[in-house]
Amino acid sequence: MYIREFSPNLTTKIRPALFEHSRIVLSLALNTLSSFLVSENVGIPTF
Repeated sequence: MYIREFSPNLTTKIRPALFEHSRIVLSLALNTLSSFLVSENVGIPTF
């Protein structure tokens, strides 16, 4: 949050937010993939 106050540059504001967003999306995709693989091994769909 402190980046917003100290830097008037728009890219320095957006870049950490995009990095955080992509990291969250990546972790969600990995969780979904791992749960899908586990459910495929067990034979019970978790969706």
